Order: sequence, then structure tokens, then C-alpha cells
Amino acid sequence: MSKLAISGDDYDEGEVKTKMQELHREVLCWCHKEGATHPQCKDVEEQWWERLRNAQAQRIEQVLPLRHRPEAPAAFDPRQSRSLFGSVVPMQALNIAAIAQPGRQSRNVDPNLEEIADRFRSLEREVAEIQEAQRDLQLRLAGVARRRQFARRERAAITGELEEVGRDEEAATGADENRRAQEAARLVEAERQRHEADRRAEDERKAQAEQRRRYEEITRQQRERAERELAEQIRTDQALAQEMEDEEQRQEAERQAAARQEAQREERRERRIRDRVERVRMWMLAPGLQPPRSPPRSQAQYNPEVPASPFHAPIRRPAELHIVRRKPLDDCFACMEPIRALEDAQWCRAQCGQNMCNECFELWRANQPDGGQLRCGICRAVWKWAGLFG
Repeated sequence: MSKLAISGDDYDEGEVKTKMQELHREVLCWCHKEGATHPQCKDVEEQWWERLRNAQAQRIEQVLPLRHRPEAPAAFDPRQSRSLFGSVVPMQALNIAAIAQPGRQSRNVDPNLEEIADRFRSLEREVAEIQEAQRDLQLRLAGVARRRQFARRERAAITGELEEVGRDEEAATGADENRRAQEAARLVEAERQRHEADRRAEDERKAQAEQRRRYEEITRQQRERAERELAEQIRTDQALAQEMEDEEQRQEAERQAAARQEAQREERRERRIRDRVERVRMWMLAPGLQPPRSPPRSQAQYNPEVPASPFHAPIRRPAELHIVRRKPLDDCFACMEPIRALEDAQWCRAQCGQNMCNECFELWRANQPDGGQLRCGICRAVWKWAGLFG
């Protein structure tokens, strides 16, 4: 630092500032070299200005004798000034007049006055150089001030532009954020609508499944009820059919019993008739015998189905009687349908005794020619007795 030029043509303020910055960076630690502040910077700066003042003081001591050395003003504080030449003694503070007027000095003239004069002239030249350097420095400082002012204006313009760009960026960022927010809201709304659609579809699917389950349950219940009703109807029909069959069997048994009773009565009646006829025949063969008398009506058993006894009429010759017996009730020989009761059919009284239902008899009678004889469809005997056709 002591080798730096502080005056003359070799002095360069930019070089001094650059060197100062380099020195500051050398004395700082690495973590404080990137634009950070540190108290050590102030220490280095104070040391630099102290050395500069010491160098100037040494040069003045070399140029001026001790008795002619000017004193700096008491009010001058180099620490309060931030100028590179704040510690340099100004030209006005030097008592140059006292040095330049040797006549006014003491009469005791120094023998080395010529040398002193030479030094004084050298000092004047240096002072002129210093003044020139000061004027140059002032011009430079004015240029620096102008440049600084221009830089301030440029900085203000750049700052304004940056602020405007920042505002534009903020507006763009706000618009972008609004757009992103709207897009996010749209996506959220779309997601919500999708979830809502999925939920409605799920609810509809569940409702359809529940409706289908209810329909299947109702169908199953109806089918089971129909099956139960059908089974009940089948059981009822079977019971009714069984009852009808039992009733038919009972009626058939009753009819058969009635037919057997009727046949037995017919047989008894025929046997009684044969016995009477035999007795009459025997009486006719033996004229001396008295005819048999009928028992009193009060004593005889009355049977309306048995014809009256022929004993009241005289029998002149024996008669051969053909007794026709009615067949038991069975199927009609014409339509093959069962005959339920005796009054539901007509029977052949001429010879065979076969039964024919009333419907077939009426149809058969209607198909016979008028005035012709009615013949039995089985034995072909003629039906000619009165009362047959009502």
C-alpha cells in the first residue's frame, strides 16, 4: 500500500479504489467476500488512510524545515471525510509567503538558502502539480458526480422499468394464478360432477337391483302361492273326486243292492206265480179237487208290485206264461253310458229284458216309421202292449 502513488501524474483514483477493493477482499474471510460487511473492512480502511497521512507527512518533512512546517487546522478531522485526499494538507494552509520572502526573515541568513530556494521552487512545482491534479480531480469528480447522477437516473429508470415489469409480472402472475385457480376450480367441479354421476349411477344400480330383488321376491311369493293354491286345488279336487267316486260307489252299491232286492222280489214273485200256476194246473188235471182259496186280505201280505191272483177268474184251459225278467242296471246297450236309476231307462218286456236309457229310447222311437211295429234292438221282439208309450 505504501508503494501506491498519492500525487503526480502516476496517481489514479480508479486504481486506488481497485487496489483498496482487492486489499479488502484479501483481508476478509471467504464467507464475507460476496458483498457482505464486516468490521474488519473499517479497520483496513482506517489503516490505509493512516498510512497515507503518514506518507504525506514524511514528504512534507523532507521538503520543509521543521520551523517552517505548517500545522493542520485543529478542526480538520480526516476520519469524517470520505474523500481520497481528505487527509492531504490544502495549499492555503501552508505558509508559503513566509518561505518565499527571505528578506522578511531573520537577518541571520542560512548559508544553505539557495538549497532552500531550490527546494521551495521544487515545492512550488509540486504544489502546482498538486493544484493541477486537484483541478483534474475536481473535473473527474464532477464527471463522476454527473455519471453518478446519470447512473442514479438510469437506476431509477431501470428500477421503474423493473417495478413496471414486476407489476406486469405480478399482473400476469395474478392472471395466471386466476387462470390456474379457475382451471383447478373447473377440474374440481368436473371431479365433483363425475363423483356425483358415479354416485347417481351407483344409486340407480342399487335401486334397480333392489327393484329386481323385490320383483323376484314378489314373483317367487306369487309362484309359491300359486303352487300352494294349485296343490290345495289338486287336493280339493282329489278329495272331491274321491268323494264323488265314493258317492258313486255308494250309489252303485245302493243301486246294485236295490237291483238285487228287486231281482229277489221278482224271483219271489215269479216263484209264487209259478207255484200258483202249478197248483191251478194240478187242479185242472184233477177236477174233483177244490180250487185253492186265497187267504184273507187281512192275513195275506200285500205287495203292490205283485199282480192280482188269477184265482177269482175261472180257468178253462191251462195257459203257458212267459215270464220276462228285467236285467240288472248296467250300461245302455245303445250308447254304452251307465244307467244310474231304474226310472232313467226302459227295458224290453217282450223277451230279453235289456235296459235302454230314456234318451236312446226316445231317439230310437223317433226314427221308427209311423204306424210300424217297435222291435227290440237285441232280441227283435215286438213291443205291442199298451201303456208302453205313455
